[in-house]
Parts: sequence; structure tokens; C-alpha cells
Amino acid sequence: MKLDQVSGEIDVDTGSGDVKASGIAGSLRCDTGSGGCDIDGFRGDVLSLDTGSGDVTLRNVSARSIDADTGSGNVRAQDVEMDSFMADTGSGDVRLRLPAGLGFRAARRPGRR
Repeated sequence: MKLDQVSGEIDVDTGSGDVKASGIAGSLRCDTGSGGCDIDGFRGDVLSLDTGSGDVTLRNVSARSIDADTGSGNVRAQDVEMDSFMADTGSGDVRLRLPAGLGFRAARRPGRR
């Protein structure tokens, strides 16, 4: 599924298939059973991404809250600004690249590697 230049409260749910979104404003919830979520250009409140099997890729994102969860997949975030960022992956890596000069505080949940 492809979304381009959409605004509002957006809710996307696919059983199987990738979601590619660009130029999104508002809030976005993306849930895929098998497929990735690729977001390039988001400005808004809440960005919630959940894949059973697939990568989450974020570029050029500004949000109050970002929540990325993969059962089996990587989380990659580049040029993101947010108040809160939560990433969870059952089997995969998490990489977060922040704009220069942006401070952050990181915490690890007990029982996680």
C-alpha cells in the first residue's frame, strides 16, 4: 500500500504487504502481519508502527511520540525529532540516527539485551 501527501488520523492494517508513506501529516498507525513500514516525511502527533515480520524504516520524521515494534525485523530511524521514542524487536536491530545537536536520554527495559 502506498500513501502520499495524506493528512489526518490515518489507520493502515495489512495482513501481508509493505506500507510506504511519504508526506504524512497528523497521526499514523500502521500494522502489518507480514510486511515492512517505510515512512519518509512525517509531521504530527503520534506515529505507531507494528510489524509481525518486516522492517520499520523512518526518515525525515517529526512527531511527539514514535512507537516501533517488530516481531522479526529491524528498526531504522534517520533524521527524526521526537519527544518520546520506543523501539522493540523480537529478532532484529535498532538504529537511531538523530540530527546534530539534538539531545536524548536512553533507557533499556529489564530483561532485554
